[in-house]
Amino acid sequence: MYFKLVTDSTTFGGSQNLNYASYRRYFWEDVYNLILGNITATSGLSTTIFNRGASTITGSRPSTGIYHATGANRNTTSSATSDDYFIQFFKRHHGYLQDNTNADMQRMVHIRSDGNYSWTPRMGTDGSNSSTGINNDFPNSLNGFLDGSSTYDPASALFTPQYWHSIEGIVNDKVLVLRLNISQYSSSYSDMTFIMADQEYQSNYDTAQRATHQYHCPTVAIYHAEMDLENNNTVGSTSTTGRRAGNLIGKVQSFGKNAINGANPSDSYSSSYHMGQYTTNTSYDSYQSLLPPPWYEIHGTSPLADGNKGFIMQPLLHVPHIGMVNTNGGDHKDYKEFGRLMGIWRTGDDTFYTGERVTDGDGNAYRAFRVYKTGSPTTGDTGYTYQWGYSLEHSRSAVYLFPEGGT
Repeated sequence: MYFKLVTDSTTFGGSQNLNYASYRRYFWEDVYNLILGNITATSGLSTTIFNRGASTITGSRPSTGIYHATGANRNTTSSATSDDYFIQFFKRHHGYLQDNTNADMQRMVHIRSDGNYSWTPRMGTDGSNSSTGINNDFPNSLNGFLDGSSTYDPASALFTPQYWHSIEGIVNDKVLVLRLNISQYSSSYSDMTFIMADQEYQSNYDTAQRATHQYHCPTVAIYHAEMDLENNNTVGSTSTTGRRAGNLIGKVQSFGKNAINGANPSDSYSSSYHMGQYTTNTSYDSYQSLLPPPWYEIHGTSPLADGNKGFIMQPLLHVPHIGMVNTNGGDHKDYKEFGRLMGIWRTGDDTFYTGERVTDGDGNAYRAFRVYKTGSPTTGDTGYTYQWGYSLEHSRSAVYLFPEGGT
């Protein structure tokens, strides 16, 4: 299922003044009910917050049981804590559909929205009934969207729906995507994307791990925040003092040498480790990434046998450690941790725009999401000559593809 819920904020020409802290409650409550299947059409959206006519909900729903709220909580009251809202729900791994006894693996999604940050999504194992009630979370702080300070974090300051143009995403068996769009208000703020992607299910391995480790679940969290994503060849954030962009990739547990019980990775939105930028004689066992490395450019089209050109759909692998494999110390991860991420592909940079519908040769439908900046077509930009770096002038927008349907 793909959705885009557009606010009715007067900031973007709508009819509602949404500059009230309490309206965050209505916003996130509708997102919660949409994901859990209590809202199935735009007619079910709150007209206090959303423009039903401009919003979209399309594609089949995920399988029954994948998303649920048993053991989760949320703040839906207008009490003294009304300025600190949160929702919680669980996403089961898609292996549950094949073996719902031995493969009952899941991760909690906890989204906090208070007076300091627009939203703070986290993936964890379980939680308690509070705005900070998420356990074993990645990243392991509720300080901000990308663990930044209140000054630099891309989600700070714009903490009421008055400044939120829309939220869009994908809800299916293998992947969950949520993207809060703020750039329509100002190009000085990032559009922020939260992704939970399952690794492929391997029954013998995953059943054994689940029997030994209560919270085993091969699901990876990916966070991206960047500016000017919808503009081709436009440099994103290069600031080291103002609003920042950033990227985080990691799991709640990774298994291997010195990590028998599962080790949680480190996170640093300003480092290059999560982007796969490393040297071969250095071990960064605590940082995780993807393969192909996110900082690699992917050109728009590739030649086909009939002389035409087509867009590629590059599968992604999770990478549990970056750099030299450290066998004498550190948290060397098992190679099972390199499993493929399901329901997510990368296609050519600067090709499709966020929300654009894409079909493959078999007629399967996907939705594109622009997620971060990489590379540069301009030889004078540091992003052209220095590969990937946090504050370099990257101007190509990397594009992910996700299935529009529920499975």
